[in-house]
Amino acid sequence: MVIKLDKVDQAIVESLRRDGRKSSAAVARELGLVDRTVQYRIDRLIESGVIEVIALVVPQALDYNIIADIHCQVDIARINEVAETIARFEEVGYVGCSTGNQDVSVQAYFESMAKMYEFLTEKLAKLPGIRHTSTAVVPRVVKSVVDWSIPQERIKSSNKS
Repeated sequence: MVIKLDKVDQAIVESLRRDGRKSSAAVARELGLVDRTVQYRIDRLIESGVIEVIALVVPQALDYNIIADIHCQVDIARINEVAETIARFEEVGYVGCSTGNQDVSVQAYFESMAKMYEFLTEKLAKLPGIRHTSTAVVPRVVKSVVDWSIPQERIKSSNKS
């Protein structure tokens, strides 16, 4: 069941997106709300799975400045097996089973082009079931998953706080 969200929930989420380490009291002060209200709302958002408060590793801070989007064509009977194997590689930050011309979509991070080439030729290409890969280096990320927020259509109007 999808929980109903209002502008207060949205404001709390946006505050935590800017700094997930903020206490509920700090969020309450920022938004002009009561701490208990904010704590209740945060707990409800977490328990319902709408948000997760996590530590996010920033690859670029560790000199993993090369981002590659890799699309794999895979034997249909091995899609899940291949995807799960790729997900275990430490270079990989995202794996998804997709539709269309590509069966598995991967995003990976590398310290150098040589490391990316080694990954593609020594790890990925040798996996049973991989038929073809297509790689695009991403020189600039405009928006990432951490920038995604609650869509406006999910926010109901409310006069309550």
